[in-house]
Amino acid sequence: MVFAREAMAQCAAPTRVYADAQSYGSSSALVASASVNNPTAAVGANLSTNATALNVVTVLGEAEAWTQLKFTNASNPSLPLPAGTTTYVKIGGESASALLGLIGGSSLPVYAYSGATSTSDGTRIIASNVSIANLTTLDGTIYLAITPNTAYNAVRIALNASVLIGTGRLLIYHAFYQTSGASCDPTLGASTSIAGLLNLGGNINNPLNAIDGNLSTYSTFSMGLVGAGTTLKERVYFPGPSNDGDAATITFSIPSSLLLDLSLLNNISITPYNGSIAGTPINLSSLLSLDLLSLLRANNIVTVSFVPPTKFDRIEISMGSLVSLLAQMNLYEVQRTPAKPSFIAPSASSVTICYGKSATLSSTTGSCNELHWYTSASGGTATIGPTYTTGNLTTTTTYYVAAAKIGCAAESERVPVVVTVNPLPTAVISGTASVCINATAPSITFTGTGSVAPYTFIYKIGNGTNQTILSNAAGVAIISVPTSVTGTFIYSLISVSDSSTTACAQQQNGFASVTVLPKPNAPPMTANTY
Repeated sequence: MVFAREAMAQCAAPTRVYADAQSYGSSSALVASASVNNPTAAVGANLSTNATALNVVTVLGEAEAWTQLKFTNASNPSLPLPAGTTTYVKIGGESASALLGLIGGSSLPVYAYSGATSTSDGTRIIASNVSIANLTTLDGTIYLAITPNTAYNAVRIALNASVLIGTGRLLIYHAFYQTSGASCDPTLGASTSIAGLLNLGGNINNPLNAIDGNLSTYSTFSMGLVGAGTTLKERVYFPGPSNDGDAATITFSIPSSLLLDLSLLNNISITPYNGSIAGTPINLSSLLSLDLLSLLRANNIVTVSFVPPTKFDRIEISMGSLVSLLAQMNLYEVQRTPAKPSFIAPSASSVTICYGKSATLSSTTGSCNELHWYTSASGGTATIGPTYTTGNLTTTTTYYVAAAKIGCAAESERVPVVVTVNPLPTAVISGTASVCINATAPSITFTGTGSVAPYTFIYKIGNGTNQTILSNAAGVAIISVPTSVTGTFIYSLISVSDSSTTACAQQQNGFASVTVLPKPNAPPMTANTY
């Protein structure tokens, strides 16, 4: 029962925790003004259009409006939020898009606090200990991603003259963080950036296509007329931390005319992040087997995945311009999935069967996951289940298996399972002869071919019981037929089996016979009379 409770806990859905308290304020000097409307609207799971509004008019003088959203519920075991936990704040309004270029830095006044209560603001954490980014969801929603590297329980967003001259209005809808869990784990949003000394036309087009769950759409990394050190980056955000063992998984393609050598993929890397802490980048080339590289060269889309050593809540795809021959990549999906399936005895990635037989394939994944079986390396329709039974096979065939969280579409990299089909052995029997009684014993010969020697032959004499004989390494077995008794002796070959690991066998219908003849009677003796 303890194990059952542990499994249920591991498979529990994640929890999204919303800010439960707030404070706000405004200040102005000279010809400037600031105000906060609907200050409590951003508290709780407000998914409607109702929002807290920060309003600032500043032409001459200083003005600031701010709201602080707090996590103070004493029954919440996660408080204070551990270092590296990201709080996401949904923002909007006419000023939001204009400020996006500044959010990635320190210009927009965004702060984190520790020790906040429903009646006090707590202590501000120094800016250098707080990472701030922005992302856009599929429906165009803008989120601030605020990640302190120390424990905290409140965030503050302000609007003031440091980022705005004139009239501005920023809407704050809600703030939340999310615990880990076994949901289908959709992405929250994505952001892009381009860096380099010189960039002429380099861009990431349609970045949200890489998080839409649709493998027929893609984001395109295009270097254009690249300059020295140009780097294109797309960062994909998940609302909470991964589970232990989760994989960073991407599906991509590269125009076959550009992929001349595997080394050209060394300037594409995948980096997992836990909050603002970057994990070790993985070169795309290191994740590609020869089979996957062949798929790429045939202009197919390919899925690769790896399990980072620590939890992660975002994945960054980076493409550099150091190799100018590789100037484009299509990124279909960036996902967080289970690790690719493994094979623990008795399951195996290589199975051998006899010609005309079926095989039952199995693999291993986590208790919260399911297996998706395919007949092709990409595309196709999945058969879902812990095992997969093939049809009767006459040739060696490769199947593929991926892991997904139960009831979810996002899959790990597919793993090949090879079913090798061994041929069936065949045999002939020979030795038909007629001999006289007590003559030298003739032979019946069994000869096996087509598979792995030695062979085991099952035969019988006349209507007698079945008998067994083993061939030599050349596949031949010989029986000497006794000649002490007259009559016709029929040897019937019933079946032959080989010495392969699958012991393939096949029915046979051959026969041979030996007839033992009696000696002829002596001619009669007659007397001559003279």
